[in-house]
Amino acid sequence: MNELNERQKTMVSDMKEDYMSNRENNAFAQSLYMMIDELIDWNGTLYEQYETFSEKEHVKIMRVFMDWALETEDVNKDWGRAE
Repeated sequence: MNELNERQKTMVSDMKEDYMSNRENNAFAQSLYMMIDELIDWNGTLYEQYETFSEKEHVKIMRVFMDWALETEDVNKDWGRAE
């Protein structure tokens, strides 16, 4: 996450917490879809609490989050859910 500034890091950190809460009760793909759906449905308002991000920053934040989610899933293969 070194490539992110502090605002971006804070948002990714909060996204990780939300994802982990979702992941406790849902499958991997469903948990990711829920996160992405929140970002789309809220038309960017989720980003606003961290100040305004450019379109490029939105993509950068999502990329870092998705990379983390994939790595986390690889490490935690024993979630006990049918995928």
